[in-house]
Amino acid sequence: MPDSGDSAASELERLTPGDISGLKSGKQKYTVLTNNDGGIIDDIIITRFDSGLMVIVNAACKDKDFSHFKSIYLTGVRLKNWLITPVRVARPLCGKIIDKFSASAADLSFMQACETDINGIPCSISRSGYTAKTA
Repeated sequence: MPDSGDSAASELERLTPGDISGLKSGKQKYTVLTNNDGGIIDDIIITRFDSGLMVIVNAACKDKDFSHFKSIYLTGVRLKNWLITPVRVARPLCGKIIDKFSASAADLSFMQACETDINGIPCSISRSGYTAKTA
């Protein structure tokens, strides 16, 4: 959900406990989406690009999350429903694989992102996520 509205960061701060205005381009923040009472609806990741902000929601909760965003009047915020395709590649191979497609993406550290072009297709790529281990 990229956004280029001038007030997008401050508007998103009404819905999350995170410092979105202070987020620098290419950086991400793991935070939560809250309801009107401050309760947690879902966990989300907000990414700042030069072109605007992108909110990544959990695929299993996207309908609930987008409904909440749409139910609240956000000044200067445009909502777009983008298809996000996570590609999970375990270390140490991830850098070697992505380097074949985008040198800027290969240099990303954890919770960083970039906008790049792969075979003529504009892409937003981030290095984020977590893996839960089971005993």
